[in-house]
Amino acid sequence: SFVPNITKAAETAIDYCQEAVNSMPTSTYYRNLGCAYERKDRATEFLEGKKYESSVNVIGSYLKSVSCILNDCAINDATKRNAFYVLLAYYHRYLGYRFSGGSDNSLVVYEECKEHILNMYAYAYIAKLELPRCLVFQKLYAFSCYYVYKALKLKIDIDTVSEKSCEYFRQQIQDAMDLLTQIDSDDGKKDPYTKRLKGILKEITQS
Repeated sequence: SFVPNITKAAETAIDYCQEAVNSMPTSTYYRNLGCAYERKDRATEFLEGKKYESSVNVIGSYLKSVSCILNDCAINDATKRNAFYVLLAYYHRYLGYRFSGGSDNSLVVYEECKEHILNMYAYAYIAKLELPRCLVFQKLYAFSCYYVYKALKLKIDIDTVSEKSCEYFRQQIQDAMDLLTQIDSDDGKKDPYTKRLKGILKEITQS
């Protein structure tokens, strides 16, 4: 009974959140819908070993959540922060997963993901400007620059950013790390984002 129960609970949550969006399409309700799809994916991974089965629905919901805040200047910073964070953190996890398969399929996977790479870069750039005191967006912006950097290295055309060089994006990552070294908290300097960025910076500096 355990398996049907968690599957049914995940589907029920999606239905409930979808009804809320249909009734009132707000940033928060779209974010809740994306989170419900993520919970469904965690159940699917647990039961079947499949990851990111609902990625299209998750990303679509989170993009709509961010779109709502960009079209309403009266939305408070907490709602903005939550909307940007769930989108960018999901992109970071999803792209990291897609690119973890090794070099044999890198070109194909990066080509498939180039729209996601561009979106992450664009929204991370906006987030760090909109919420400059939230240092996590400096980190997620640096990750977005890394994904663009890797795509450009593979000669993949990323619309609107291809006129910038790989060196530009490498420098953006360096600048973000320099800033974080100066102003991030002691705990922030030890979080997984920062540790990974240090490795990335070393990798691209030596390449």
